[in-house]
Amino acid sequence: MSSQILDTMIHEIQQILGDDTVEIVPELVMMEIPNWDSITHMQVITRAEELFNIRFSIEELMAITTIDALVQSIKAMILGRA
Repeated sequence: MSSQILDTMIHEIQQILGDDTVEIVPELVMMEIPNWDSITHMQVITRAEELFNIRFSIEELMAITTIDALVQSIKAMILGRA
């Protein structure tokens, strides 16, 4: 499941950034991605919420600093619904 979430979010992040050549790996710190700013961050979070029908709390948002943290948070929320 994590790999599917990761693949989906990589595609979405590349779309939001407008650059499908940006290399995105799980351990990447989001703020180290070129052109990443707070607006980009919220676009990615909002897109994840839409795609996976989830809602992040403020505490969860503050903990999401890497791609892996995003994927793991999405996975936990999906599994929590099951």
